[in-house]
Amino acid sequence: MALAALLATSAPTTAAPALSPLTGAPAGVDWSGVWQTQPGRSGAEWLPSEAPQTPEYKARQDSLVASQAAGRADFEPAADCRPLGMPRFMSNVYGMEIWHRPGALGIYGEYPGFMRRIFTDGRKPPGLDDVDPSYYGYSVGHWEGKDLVVDTIAIKGNVLLSREGVQISDSASVHERFHQVDKETLTDTMTLTDPKALTRPWTITKTYKRSPEIDMMEYFCENNRHPTNADGTVTTILKSN
Repeated sequence: MALAALLATSAPTTAAPALSPLTGAPAGVDWSGVWQTQPGRSGAEWLPSEAPQTPEYKARQDSLVASQAAGRADFEPAADCRPLGMPRFMSNVYGMEIWHRPGALGIYGEYPGFMRRIFTDGRKPPGLDDVDPSYYGYSVGHWEGKDLVVDTIAIKGNVLLSREGVQISDSASVHERFHQVDKETLTDTMTLTDPKALTRPWTITKTYKRSPEIDMMEYFCENNRHPTNADGTVTTILKSN
């Protein structure tokens, strides 16, 4: 009995890091500011050639590619000023600004001008029946040392991973690990799991560089400039001042 008690008290435990009362992040962690995604190839992008798609979703992609070749853009969210959605948002080539506060971390994308919020206040992810699906889903994170580990659920179905028509379903979830390599470099290792659209989990790692020289600009999507017609074709309306 005494031996069991000794073993129980001597078992190693992992203490949660002390968080700053100002930022809510561990001491020495400050990702506040503008970051720019770095171009990548295999293992760093959602490349269609590497997508482990189920037959149903591969057929959907082929149909969308054919639609695009025919001059229709009805499947591309940018054509109708819709959000990019997760996880495509994290591959955005425009600047993104990160801010910290106790209990949450926010990521604002210059394009398409939307905010992603990650809760870090200790809450548990809700059940899928308790949260409405959205383009960016519901993200809950916790700190493991100086890494931020995030799980995102309740993402709208049929969000695209790229312009090449690879879609996710309403069963998709994303697991992320943000890691600061050095003062100027941040990585986000994302694992996408989707039992309807993918035959196995798919992992990539995005790299971002701190970019203080970038001033975030206002981005406003004018839906009537490139309206999508009923047949899926896009019309460009030229404006003059």
